[in-house]
Order: sequence, then C-alpha cells, then structure tokens
Amino acid sequence: MSHVLLSLFQFAIERLSALGPTTAFLSRRALVDVIQPGIGMLLRLARRLGLDDQWVQARVIDPHLTGMAAGCEPGDAGMPPQRAAFDAARLVDGLRQRMVDELGVSRDALDRMCHLLERTPDATSGDLREVGGMQVGEYVESGFPSGRADAAYRLALG
Repeated sequence: MSHVLLSLFQFAIERLSALGPTTAFLSRRALVDVIQPGIGMLLRLARRLGLDDQWVQARVIDPHLTGMAAGCEPGDAGMPPQRAAFDAARLVDGLRQRMVDELGVSRDALDRMCHLLERTPDATSGDLREVGGMQVGEYVESGFPSGRADAAYRLALG
C-alpha cells in the first residue's frame, strides 16, 4: 500500500468518520482535490486564531458531516442512497458556512481571511482578525469565542 493511500485513509478516519457509511460515496479525487484542502484551510485558520483542531472537529466538522450523512442514508423502502446526492464541494461549502456561524463572522469575512492565509501563510492572528472584521479581544485565552463557549464542549474536553 502506498504512503499516499495510507495518508488518505488516515485523513478519512480522523476527519470524516462522522460520515459513517456515506464515506463509500467519496472518490479519491474528491478527497485529494476538494475535501482535504478545504478542511486543511479551516484548520490552519482556526489554529492561527487560537482555536485547536479538536474545537474545529467538534464544533464544525462532525456536526456538519453528521447532517450530510443523514441526508444520504437509505430511504424507508430500503432503497440505496443516490451516489449523485453526495457532492464534495457542497460538503466543503457547508463546513465553511458552519465555521462562519461558529466564529460569528460573515461568509465574506471568512473568505477574506482564508484568502489572506493562502497568499500570506505567515499572516498573524491580528492580520486575520483585521481582514475578517473581528475585534482583537474577541477571543479569550482558552481559544473559545467570548460568550459563545458552551459548557458541554468544555466538559467534553475536561
């Protein structure tokens, strides 16, 4: 088995397990060209803003993938789900929208922050917050958005 294939398998296990059996609808091309880069960008942005990978997985990735998986499950008549119903670009777009909701920014602001991070990989947290219209003091030291950290997530970590 090649290193690349093992890497893709590891990515799918670590990041996409909430899709459950729906992962059967993923193509290697969708993983390599769309999903992996899309999730990678959101993880890099979150890290730069002081949030960790676990926060992104629990608050953005898993909830969205669970919802997508529910939409691709077999119908009541036991009919198989439609392969065409799964769209990798829609998955990443939904993740970006969920990130918007969690960060409390506009979609345009998220797009600007991602664009800056793509063009300037060493952009600071302050640079990203500025281009995203976020106040510098908006995040507390724990990495949770002020006023938006829920107790359930804190309990899950602790």
